[in-house]
Amino acid sequence: MQHRLLLCALGVLSTATVAAQGRVPEGGNTGLVINNSGRIELVQSQAISYLNPGIGNGARRVSLRLAQPVLCADFATASNNVGLVLVDPNAEASPVLLGGITAYNYFTNGGANSSLVVSSSTNLACCVMQPASNATCVQGGNGSPAPSDGVFANGFENLSQANSGLKDTRGTAPGVDVQVQVSGPGNVQPGSNLVYTIQVSNFGSTSVSGVRVRDWFPKASGGFPVALGNGSWTCVATAGASCGTTSGSGNVNLDAISLDGFSGSARSVTFTVTRPVPAGAANGAVFSVSAAAFAPPAANESVLANNQSALTSTIQLSQPPVLSGLPTTAVLTNEDTATAAINFSASDADSVLTPASLSCSASSNSALADGSSCQFSGSEPNFTLVVTPKPDANGNVNLTVQVSDGLVAPVTGSFPLTVAAINDPPNFTLQGNLNYNSGTSGIQQVTGFLSGLNAGPPDEAGQTLGSPVVTVLSGSGIFNGGGNPTISNGNLAFSLNGSNGTANIQVSVSDNGSNVAPNQNTRSQNFTITVQAAPSDIRN
Repeated sequence: MQHRLLLCALGVLSTATVAAQGRVPEGGNTGLVINNSGRIELVQSQAISYLNPGIGNGARRVSLRLAQPVLCADFATASNNVGLVLVDPNAEASPVLLGGITAYNYFTNGGANSSLVVSSSTNLACCVMQPASNATCVQGGNGSPAPSDGVFANGFENLSQANSGLKDTRGTAPGVDVQVQVSGPGNVQPGSNLVYTIQVSNFGSTSVSGVRVRDWFPKASGGFPVALGNGSWTCVATAGASCGTTSGSGNVNLDAISLDGFSGSARSVTFTVTRPVPAGAANGAVFSVSAAAFAPPAANESVLANNQSALTSTIQLSQPPVLSGLPTTAVLTNEDTATAAINFSASDADSVLTPASLSCSASSNSALADGSSCQFSGSEPNFTLVVTPKPDANGNVNLTVQVSDGLVAPVTGSFPLTVAAINDPPNFTLQGNLNYNSGTSGIQQVTGFLSGLNAGPPDEAGQTLGSPVVTVLSGSGIFNGGGNPTISNGNLAFSLNGSNGTANIQVSVSDNGSNVAPNQNTRSQNFTITVQAAPSDIRN
């Protein structure tokens, strides 16, 4: 095994022997390993940089541009003379500086297998997120054995046995088990929002506080095929848990999550994350979002493998709904009568359609029927439409049915509706029941007793109306002979004979339209004329 070193004031770490000024190597020839993690790929076009030791009281830093997301939490309470600068795959403006580094080892195995191996104390915890084949979480450890000719000279690192022999103490008190689950849709529409959840739970019996949560998503700065917008997030905690902060924008980066121990159910905090998907995202493009959680080193977490999770989604152009089975010939109904149920089919590959997904409109003659006339029922794919024409309206109208999944342009289909005219009876209003005192006799007249007489709806305005016909149904004994009620020009006249009692009277008016069912040409209304009994006529 070979170990080579190049140190300059503003130089690079090379994977081959070079002159003092050196060339800029491709980071892709060297992978990063943190505490025995799998190989972490670096961006090929970016050098592994050694930063000026004059920074921060002589502190030395190695900077690497990552090609895959790595989420870390640094619990170090004091700065180190050595540190690791990880430049996020998104090329964020503020790289992450990690402390707790105890050793740097460089192994040249040839080709793309060379590795920069970093070991740390338990103050550093990291999760390698993607791809799934090398996703893992690590916290502290001795890394690989330190070579006798350590890579970095001049005090850059201390490869003493004391440091290289640090052991991972997790598992000695397996009472904390922080788990992360990222959930969301497998497909997402360009120009929509990706809405997903990050659930952080404690399945251990011991409570833990100071849990740190980190997340990652692709951004435009990283040159990814799909770059999500910053969006926003909210956090809701179950009983026995606390978010610390309940909302924010951009990355989730919290350090004060509290989770009580498991008691029948896991104590959890759930982040609901909303990130905009670019409208120009290519159909079929695949991208991932991920999250990790880290308990403080003192928690001695027993299981780290479940501290990270990722969601992979695909840009999927939505398929339009399918609409079929609408009538091809006119649907028939009568005036003021709802249609029989109209059965048709509607389905969608991207969502579940409901009656709320359907609507209708009139392409013409909206006075006959419009969107308010349509009532949908059923469930995908079998739906039913009932159309109720506007009152007293008849004629023809073309109705358009629209189905929408809220993702793509609605799909439409149309059919004709014919509403047959039905003769309506005339309209009129009677003043109401009449009451007279005991002993009232002689001719009585009520001016304007019948009013508002017309032939019916506007389309029947040309009809001829007959004179009101007044019929005494019962109680004719209160009238003088020949004094039964009559109506002329809306005025009621009759003659009482002084007898007490009540007469039931019907008034009918007819037009010259059809009276063959369902047509009607006569309207009748009833009223009463009452002559009160004298007090002496009232018996207990």
